[in-house]
Amino acid sequence: MADNTDNNNKYHNPVVTTTSGRVRGRRVSDRVMRFTHIPYARAPLGEFRFLAPGSAVKWEGVWDGTEHGPSCIQPYDEFEANSLLEQSEDCLWLSIWTQGLDDQKRPVMVFIHGGGFIGGGAGADFYDGTQFSDRGDVVLVSIQYRVGITGWLDLEELGGEAYRNSKNNGLLDQLEALRWINTNISNFGGDPDNITIFGESAGSSSVLTLMVMPAAKGLFQKVIGQSCTFDYHRTAERCRNTTRKFLQITNISRIDKVLELKSSQIVDVLNRMSEESPYPSDWLFGPVFDGDILPNDPYAYIREGNTAGIPVMHGTTADEYQLWLLYSGDQIRKDPRKELGRFVQEIVRITDDQLDRLVEIQKSLYPQRSEIEQYLDITSWMFFRYPHSRLSAVQSPHAPVWQYLFTWKSPNHTDLGAYHGIEMDFVFHHPAGWQIRDTSIFKGIDPPIQLIDQVQDAWLAFARNGDPNHKGLPHWPRYQDTDRPTMIFGENCGAKDNINPEMLNGFEAFGTNYGF
Repeated sequence: MADNTDNNNKYHNPVVTTTSGRVRGRRVSDRVMRFTHIPYARAPLGEFRFLAPGSAVKWEGVWDGTEHGPSCIQPYDEFEANSLLEQSEDCLWLSIWTQGLDDQKRPVMVFIHGGGFIGGGAGADFYDGTQFSDRGDVVLVSIQYRVGITGWLDLEELGGEAYRNSKNNGLLDQLEALRWINTNISNFGGDPDNITIFGESAGSSSVLTLMVMPAAKGLFQKVIGQSCTFDYHRTAERCRNTTRKFLQITNISRIDKVLELKSSQIVDVLNRMSEESPYPSDWLFGPVFDGDILPNDPYAYIREGNTAGIPVMHGTTADEYQLWLLYSGDQIRKDPRKELGRFVQEIVRITDDQLDRLVEIQKSLYPQRSEIEQYLDITSWMFFRYPHSRLSAVQSPHAPVWQYLFTWKSPNHTDLGAYHGIEMDFVFHHPAGWQIRDTSIFKGIDPPIQLIDQVQDAWLAFARNGDPNHKGLPHWPRYQDTDRPTMIFGENCGAKDNINPEMLNGFEAFGTNYGF
């Protein structure tokens, strides 16, 4: 338990004892304390660079947990704030926000960041957990994990058995963080028997993958997935191709030479791999269903009842893929069939005829949409909306499932619509941040306060009770295959049944082409 036993409201430099040593945090609001840059695993440096994480090394004295640590090494991305912060390979740390260091057993929410498994982090302001703790009296934890080459490169052939799971190091980092949290979170006022893991984009893929990871069973009780599932995780062949490209660029054939690379050299190689990739860099890295630490087929694993009893709340934004206009808008606008159609076919392996059929369905439903918008819609359905429908169908017989669609659109960037990640300021309840951070460029300066409340309160209710319904939101029915209810988070919130069944049926005709 914590060293300081004074009234919590008097804590200004609180100190908590963990299994690794004592940690000092600081008060960040009248009611909330934050402890950050806490190592949850051994630093992955030197000989440990590409190995599975080990337990955090114990320290003497009091660890300074008052300021965030560095992001993991990653390419510069003007739209990813964590890439602009200090970077280091010594980056396996977590942050905790809490109202009390007592035995109140608050619900625990563990956030796993996105970034396409190539970037991201826990240090940027837009992931600040103060409002979660202040408004909901939960313990909010945010973790970092290795990304890019250090997190997901398969080096078993080069380095032998010790590197067997290097292709899933980032996931093993997340697993180690959850173990640390289960052991230590009660010292921060949290309940280790009421943990919800949630994430957006690659973080959503991560939490849903952890749900089907046998070694993670029992480390959390509920899951919230925002935008991505595990449907487009790398196949074994794509994983091997990524490693071959890395070895080709570096001209390396020995594991010791890989370990000698400087961090800056690794980032340079990653930039080149991204430039030469036939598809967006977001698809270069990520977990591999290898039949070892992960099942070969996650859907079969779920259907067999292995995830029974785990409530899931999940969904997407309405215009997910329109975010990528910021990265490759010129190419997409020039030839949407070539840029998006080819990409869809490359990843999901559908034929020209199947793609044409999807275009026909989309045009019949939304004839007013331009050709670019049609292909953007199909891509959003392919990689985001349809996979979530698949997940609801297989998990709902075994546990309560709630599905949502976020439709609020940016008034500033009408071409982006309800783009990938737009809901994050709603989830983290950051209305003030719209006027002081760069997100005002995308969202405007007049945040819809009622919707922001409705969204975060649903996340909080689910974390507390396993049910997202709350008094400020119209009734949100559990998912069932007969009517497929979906909560619409937009200008007018409410549940709707069977959204776009024609598109859903079109995708179901070849859904197994995802690889499972």
